[in-house]
Amino acid sequence: MTQDEFLDLLSRFTERPMPALTGRHVYLWHGGVDRLTGALPGSAVRILDLHALAATLSQSPRSVDAAHRLLLQAIRAQLADVLSPDRQQVIVVTGCDLLSRYGVRPSPFFEVVSERTAVVLTIPPEETHFQPIESLPDYVSLLPHAPFDYLRVALGEGAVINTD
Repeated sequence: MTQDEFLDLLSRFTERPMPALTGRHVYLWHGGVDRLTGALPGSAVRILDLHALAATLSQSPRSVDAAHRLLLQAIRAQLADVLSPDRQQVIVVTGCDLLSRYGVRPSPFFEVVSERTAVVLTIPPEETHFQPIESLPDYVSLLPHAPFDYLRVALGEGAVINTD
């Protein structure tokens, strides 16, 4: 699906309940968040910033597994807070690099989508094309495309809207 087709789909989605044509209403937007949110009515859009959410955690995890559990719990709690079952809404999720970093599957998002709620996970192109100014030491591995690849595989190609 092209970005214009996707934006048209979401525009129609904000107006009335709409069943998903394939799979569920969980999408991966590889592009700027402003372009996405600017094309939709502000009353229908909810932003879920995973970086801001992680900053509010009451404790610092001591392991990747602990971080995984804490982030998963926080995502579920935040989704429960922002959901409005009686109106159309599009939840735009930023900071999705944390999902791949801590191995959090997108299952909490699949649990909340419906004919009234869509979720759009976002990865900005600046992240996937990041190149450090100076060379990194040999022991450092940089994979800027990893968050996009992680979510693309988890959601499937049909859910990817690549504006890049």
